[in-house]
Amino acid sequence: MDKKTKTFLVILLAVYSAALTWIILFKMAVRLEDVGFGTVRAWNMIPFRYSEETSFHLTEVLENVIAFVPLGVYLGMLKTGAWKAILIGAAASVTLEVLQFALGIGAADITDVITNTAGTAIGVGIYLLLTHIFKNREKLDKTLVIVCGAATVVMIILIALLIGGNL
Repeated sequence: MDKKTKTFLVILLAVYSAALTWIILFKMAVRLEDVGFGTVRAWNMIPFRYSEETSFHLTEVLENVIAFVPLGVYLGMLKTGAWKAILIGAAASVTLEVLQFALGIGAADITDVITNTAGTAIGVGIYLLLTHIFKNREKLDKTLVIVCGAATVVMIILIALLIGGNL
């Protein structure tokens, strides 16, 4: 991957990471007073156990998996290595869960760590599958950077609309 493409990829990864942090830690709050620092401090270490056992919470599980798929793709494109990328995804998830607990802004949950790590692994797997399907890795990386760039622009527009509508 040429230097310009890699630089753009790192910028996209930074924007994605900032958005993911805002979504997970701050629950998309526009103002800091809406975050609720110190209001919720809970830690669940029993996988796939919920305080309200009325359903499996499949939507939440799928959202957590899907949210971390791009991280696996980005790390794959940066040639991080599959296992290292998965460990980075797990470490990022643990960090976000510990911060939720420490700041009292959400319930830290081992299920989130498992599903976020699974999402990263799926992203790495998708990237590795694409490298086998499309033999020209350089062309694949450039195409994926364009697709990720377009998705990031759409995400920024949606976030701007959300923030603008809540001011």
